[in-house]
Amino acid sequence: MSASKLQPHPPANVPVDKKKVFVGQLPFSTTKGMLAAKLTEVGLFDDVDDAFIVRRGSHAQSPFVVAFVVFKTEEAARTLVSMNCAHWPDISPSPIPLSFAKLQKRKLPAPTTPAPTASSASTPAPTASSASTPAPTASSASTPSMREPWSLDAADVLRRGEKLIKAIRTAQATALKEEMERRARTALQEEATALQEER
Repeated sequence: MSASKLQPHPPANVPVDKKKVFVGQLPFSTTKGMLAAKLTEVGLFDDVDDAFIVRRGSHAQSPFVVAFVVFKTEEAARTLVSMNCAHWPDISPSPIPLSFAKLQKRKLPAPTTPAPTASSASTPAPTASSASTPAPTASSASTPSMREPWSLDAADVLRRGEKLIKAIRTAQATALKEEMERRARTALQEEATALQEER
């Protein structure tokens, strides 16, 4: 497929997210590791904030997948987009379209349910059979996650570990403090009771 036949994504009149890059027409077998290796090769791996691959259905239903790469800065995203229809033969024999991703509209919070009134108190409660939300099936549980966390390096793991240890120590110190205060109050109450009995 020639670069001239590729359709623009998104259309010119659609607002875009200038830190998020759409990577299209990747083979179904593409992994995040392959994408990370390519971003390392072009010198942009350290500028990535997040990345994920979107698969819809099986290989028989769609032989291609798309990916989204979220950068820390607009400049880094622009650098990748400037490669236009990249030719990465180690990933795909066809040119790979690169463009800014569509700007996602923020979802409004779900409306709150008003408290039941006296007139609505007689309405029967929904039963298990009338519940509108179906329970997850084995087939839906096996669907691959559409968004996975970006690869962590050793420094990130160590930083997260230090934060976790600090949180545990803080919780332990708080629990110890509360236990000591409880014991002190108990001792004071016992002493006050003993003084009253002596009088």
